[in-house]
Amino acid sequence: MESYPFVSIIILSYNGMSYLENCLNSVMDQDYPRHRYEIIVADNGSTDNSVSFLESKYEKDITLVKFGINNGFAKGNNLAVKYAKGDLLVFLNQDTIVHNQWLSALVKGIHDNNYDVCHSNMLFPRNAEFEKAYKREFPENIYYYELTKYGYVNQVIKNHNEGTISTRAIAGGSFIIKRSVLGEIEYLFDEKFGMYNEDTDLALRLSQEGFTIGVVPSSVVYHFTSFNFKFNKNNIWKNLIMIRNRMMAYWKALKREDFIYFLPYLIFSQSHKTFTRSVEVKNGIIKSILLATSVMPLSIISFIWFISSILKEAIIKGQYI
Repeated sequence: MESYPFVSIIILSYNGMSYLENCLNSVMDQDYPRHRYEIIVADNGSTDNSVSFLESKYEKDITLVKFGINNGFAKGNNLAVKYAKGDLLVFLNQDTIVHNQWLSALVKGIHDNNYDVCHSNMLFPRNAEFEKAYKREFPENIYYYELTKYGYVNQVIKNHNEGTISTRAIAGGSFIIKRSVLGEIEYLFDEKFGMYNEDTDLALRLSQEGFTIGVVPSSVVYHFTSFNFKFNKNNIWKNLIMIRNRMMAYWKALKREDFIYFLPYLIFSQSHKTFTRSVEVKNGIIKSILLATSVMPLSIISFIWFISSILKEAIIKGQYI
């Protein structure tokens, strides 16, 4: 790069006391010139000690925005953009550690390859190379997301780390987007989604408008979150939102006849995702089938929720579906 564009890094925080120190220390330790990027931490009404911790330790290093309430992921990030000064916007989850070339690689992916959006090489605890997280080492493989035929995003692993890769998905945990792109689409994240699959919706809308999305293998992120199979209150609610929002994203993106054709895939999407993830962690075929089957009632409930949502919206707007 001949020059270093100014970058705004947005980290939406909520009760992130156990993550923020490692995350921010890694973000501040970049090979990108420190005066050419700002760090905005937007707090979504945390109830732990994270706000006072940020004020005492990082007052001079970050711009701290305190919303006072939990706006959810979509609205929280949309609001945070208003405080950003950069021509390039980077969104990063709080429960991450990034490599010291993470930012420069993202900017290079946008600059050199002329992508409109790029996301990172992102590892999760289920990946064998995740043990390198605290050493902030380069993994041997590329870990990125792509849309499956069932409509959900799934991790793809490739055994090389050169160049960039075109994809149809966006990993909301770490991505860069040109501010000029935001000027050409109506909004960043759809606030009706709240959280989950708002990045899928964004990717579908960008693709419809002809914008390009790439993966940058040398922009490495270790993401301390994990897909688990516990059938508890939090996971039930999480699955319901995921399935409903996935349906909403494709309802918006597809023609009605195409959506009807695709709907069975969407209804089975979370069960298929649960099955494949269970097989990946070597739970065995029988247990994986049982886990996938247990998700199906949630898919039916989500479908009913989805139908009621679009009917409500149509009534409010006075439109026919």
